[in-house]
Amino acid sequence: MHDRHPHCPQRREVPHEDGSGGWGLALVHELAALAGGAAEAVADEDGGGKTMLVRLPLEC
Repeated sequence: MHDRHPHCPQRREVPHEDGSGGWGLALVHELAALAGGAAEAVADEDGGGKTMLVRLPLEC
């Protein structure tokens, strides 16, 4: 995932009334860790955005 916002969203303690609330990336981080992988934000060279990378182990 890539966007042009320089900061990662922070998880909200209480979701919005519509059920959203910025919990998606926190869940991705948790699931990646549980699977033995990792998730990280890599800043764009110009500082104007970021790419979220998720690495999971390859099982054959």
